[in-house]
Amino acid sequence: METEQPAGDLIPAAPATEPVTPARPAGRSTRTGTAMSHYVTLVIRFLAVMVVLRAAATLLSANPDQQIIAVLYRFTDPFVAPFDGIFPSSELAIDWAALVTAGALLLVGAFIGAAGRRAAELQA
Repeated sequence: METEQPAGDLIPAAPATEPVTPARPAGRSTRTGTAMSHYVTLVIRFLAVMVVLRAAATLLSANPDQQIIAVLYRFTDPFVAPFDGIFPSSELAIDWAALVTAGALLLVGAFIGAAGRRAAELQA
């Protein structure tokens, strides 16, 4: 038993169109400047992780005579040195200079990433 629908309830069919494909994939650009900003941001994030590991090693009172800890300190010293002495030493074993360094690195990385994305938008 079929029921008839009033003519006003029918929805007209949309005209057939071909799908639109973007000229390049959304998200990442293949332009050199944008790719370079991605690599620089990746390196800065790696440095920030290493500095946070240094702060964790200091907090956990890791033995600096152990080879891996000594390498970690030697690797991160040039980045942490500008912030040494900003905060007075306290009873807690918190490496404030390392934490400030990690924050500064992450801010610089975020700025470079945003600049790279903006440059890609302007080039598109």
